[in-house]
Amino acid sequence: MKKMFLGVVLALTMFSCGGNVDVNGKIVDTYEKFSVEAEKLMNEIDKGSVEDKMKVLDRLEVLADSCSTVTKDLKESKEATGFKNAVIDVYSSMKADVIPTFKELVQIDETDESDANIDKYNKIIDKVNAANQKIDGLENKAIQEQRDFANAVNMKLQ
Repeated sequence: MKKMFLGVVLALTMFSCGGNVDVNGKIVDTYEKFSVEAEKLMNEIDKGSVEDKMKVLDRLEVLADSCSTVTKDLKESKEATGFKNAVIDVYSSMKADVIPTFKELVQIDETDESDANIDKYNKIIDKVNAANQKIDGLENKAIQEQRDFANAVNMKLQ
């Protein structure tokens, strides 16, 4: 199974620019924690019963909701709004695209080798790949938004 995250790490700031550094740092810290925990959860997907797998996906959904709420609650400058919203979009896509698709995938009967079940599996794998591509694109957008934010407030990123 393709790993959900490719280890994208948003850069941390090198020097202080007042509240902008705080917002950047909180967004980055929350996202890094999300990435680490989401990867741990995704590594558990292949273990246990369907019910166990669904519980893991439910925990991933709670994680995405929690990180989204933490990020939404930040009071950012107007320059940071694009960055903040781009990261929230990643969490939202996890909840709306990735998790439901994986819930479909884990419910496939692995013992059923009928053509219909194989077709169903292949269609879900296509949806998994599309969801992963969407996440990759949203992560790239968040990185670009962070660069734009840093440039707008003359903040250097490492």
